[in-house]
Amino acid sequence: MPKHNYLAALRKARGLPKESVAHLLGVDRSVVSRVESGERHPSLHLTFAYEVIFGRQPRKMFPELYRAVEEEVINRAAELERQLSCRRSNAATRQRRHLADMVERASPSPVLL
Repeated sequence: MPKHNYLAALRKARGLPKESVAHLLGVDRSVVSRVESGERHPSLHLTFAYEVIFGRQPRKMFPELYRAVEEEVINRAAELERQLSCRRSNAATRQRRHLADMVERASPSPVLL
């Protein structure tokens, strides 16, 4: 599980104790500690709540988690591209174009098609 995120630094830079962030999130302080330490991935609800609190995109607050998810999706896109490579329909062409756009938007680290 990824151990690095920037929540503790963001929280401290804004002078917020864990208890205050926990209150804003509607969770126990221990949840904030586990998410900050990387012991727990935030739920989608918490991810959006953190965005509201800190005004940062989730991919910036949880960079390693984002990269891991991105790599999984890009790898699946490569599999799908291989399946579509022999098809010549308009739908297959549109799908391949979208897959290529996904890869282009991806961070440099994932395996590319």
